[in-house]
Formats: sequence, C-alpha cells, structure tokens
Amino acid sequence: MNNIKTIVGRPFLKRYDQLKEYQQKHGHCYTTTEDKELHRWVVRMRQLRKLEDPALTKLKVDMLNDIGFIWDLRLDSLFKKRLSHATKNQAIAILKEQKNWVDQFIIHLRRI
Repeated sequence: MNNIKTIVGRPFLKRYDQLKEYQQKHGHCYTTTEDKELHRWVVRMRQLRKLEDPALTKLKVDMLNDIGFIWDLRLDSLFKKRLSHATKNQAIAILKEQKNWVDQFIIHLRRI
C-alpha cells in the first residue's frame, strides 16, 4: 500500500495505532475515560460513521473493522444482556443452536 500516513493522515494513524495497542492489551476496543484522548477519538469515529461523514473513508472503516471496532454499542449490549441472563449450559445451547449467530452478529455490527 502506498504511504499509509498520506492516505489516512497522521492524526488518524496515531490514534488508530493507540487503539490497536489497546485492543491487543485488553482484547477489545471498549475504551474508557482513563485515556480521555483515545476515548474521545473512538466516540468521534462512531459519530462520523453515524453521520456518514466523508472524512471517515472506507479504508479507515476497514482498518477499524480489522481490529474488532464495534460501531453500535447498543446492539452489542443487547447480545451481552441476552447471554448474561443465561446459565453456562443455556449460553452454550444458544450458541450451538444458532451456529453462526455470533459471526453474523459481528458482521451486522460492522455494517452499521
């Protein structure tokens, strides 16, 4: 790929790298206000996506999707709530019953 810094911009790449490091350390992209600047950037990316702002290019969206960025926290929390009320065996049964549901759910979230 041509110089990624010139394609997506240094500010985006700086925060993206921080988020990628955060994801590798914590296993998710749910930032907290502990790192206020990174958290504000994550919230801003969600806002840009919701507003369909052209500043958030397809390449940027793809990069964020590649590290497991969740665009709509409401849908993600519904899934967690559903499983949180299930016993371990019920949760396993839910996931087995709906073989690819988790993958489809993640794909759906990324499209939002």
